[in-house]
Amino acid sequence: MISLQPLSKARVWTKEMFHSYISFVDGGKLHEEMQQYSNISHDRLKLNYYYPTFKKIAGVNIEIGSIFVYRSSLQECLELLNNFVEICGSFRAPIYNALQNFEALVHWTEAQLLEVPDYDHCQGYILNQELVRFDILNEPTSLQFKYKDHIDDTYILYQLSFLLARNQYFILRRKTF
Repeated sequence: MISLQPLSKARVWTKEMFHSYISFVDGGKLHEEMQQYSNISHDRLKLNYYYPTFKKIAGVNIEIGSIFVYRSSLQECLELLNNFVEICGSFRAPIYNALQNFEALVHWTEAQLLEVPDYDHCQGYILNQELVRFDILNEPTSLQFKYKDHIDDTYILYQLSFLLARNQYFILRRKTF
């Protein structure tokens, strides 16, 4: 009797995989987006600065979220991906699975001084595979967290994208509420 084995087990993200599979944020497109959604003109982005984003509704600018860019490291990017994205399949045809890792999300939000998710409110997101999503098909590649805050009971959506500029790594964090 032949037992079927999976082609490969889940692999750990490496620098080579990161640079091969991830599409990075384009700086020019980011500046265009900032001009479109923010009421401030930006020649250069400041690091560790919250840029509010707006949408014009009935002639009034309504704040819909924020954009925040911070310097990161390759190690931090790989750790983030290893905690939330599993790679299976072959190297030529990888399969990406978003891991619904609630404990890692709590740890990440606490380390970033962000709203910490509430487990009771997140159970539905976890069951429906919506707590963590990984979008490799659209450019740029993004990692998305969707949850309800345990303090204010507000719905929060974070979308993380990676930016590589002058051989330095940055993470672009979009928040929508």
